[in-house]
Amino acid sequence: MLIHGPTSTWAAVFWQWANQSNNVVCNYVNRSGASVEWNGILQSYVLATSVSCGLALAAGKILERNPRLKRLGIIVPYFAVISASTANMFFSRMKEWTAGVPVFDHDGVERGLSARAGLEGGGR
Repeated sequence: MLIHGPTSTWAAVFWQWANQSNNVVCNYVNRSGASVEWNGILQSYVLATSVSCGLALAAGKILERNPRLKRLGIIVPYFAVISASTANMFFSRMKEWTAGVPVFDHDGVERGLSARAGLEGGGR
């Protein structure tokens, strides 16, 4: 998308949606634990997609109204992607940071939940 550049505001919205759809698959595959919390995955997908598409639409309108800013249009997809990716990470990992993730000893016995381990794992 950055190499080709969106041809219109709606093309930018489409590619933001496609990118966030790809990200939700990555979040599903890289989740911690064996169980799937579909509600959390769906919520982070909707929120991140809203952030990226909203930024693409808002930036498109701003660039239409201010012709002097048109040359900055190439960075709009970049800011939409990094904003949505950051929001997606926060939305999808919030439970791990607040409730914790399972912690196991060397024998594979679960010893409890650790919010600190969830926070450290999310930062990697």
